[in-house]
Amino acid sequence: MAKAWPMLENLSICNYLSIPSEATLNGLASFSKHCPKLATLRLRLDAREVPTPADTTHVSRDEAHEGDRTAVLLHLDVAAEILDPTGVASFLLNLFPRIVFEMDHSAETRHRVLWQSVVNIIEGTQRQKLDVPRVITSWGP
Repeated sequence: MAKAWPMLENLSICNYLSIPSEATLNGLASFSKHCPKLATLRLRLDAREVPTPADTTHVSRDEAHEGDRTAVLLHLDVAAEILDPTGVASFLLNLFPRIVFEMDHSAETRHRVLWQSVVNIIEGTQRQKLDVPRVITSWGP
């Protein structure tokens, strides 16, 4: 799908039923590679399996051009299955370094806390990358 729509900016596939999603984390890799204008993703992800970084390093967005790209807004469906928030956060950051999230905070599901952990990890990592170490300009008394 991503190869067919290289100019795709917004993708919304909503599932309001309790049917498990077939959209996986690995499926996001092609959107990262083939859709440089992608700005918004709204879908329920099945995040039970986190692909290994070796599977995705060749498809992550080109960091040299990352400043030219829009941040990707991922609307999180907190009913989506997830097991490893740290792995999911790392995977998503690899694909979309400027990812931001929108989450339905009113929904209470057993996965909500885990998805909130993903958001916290990513936001913390992004803040650390913005911190610039102080440069000491002089030595001595």
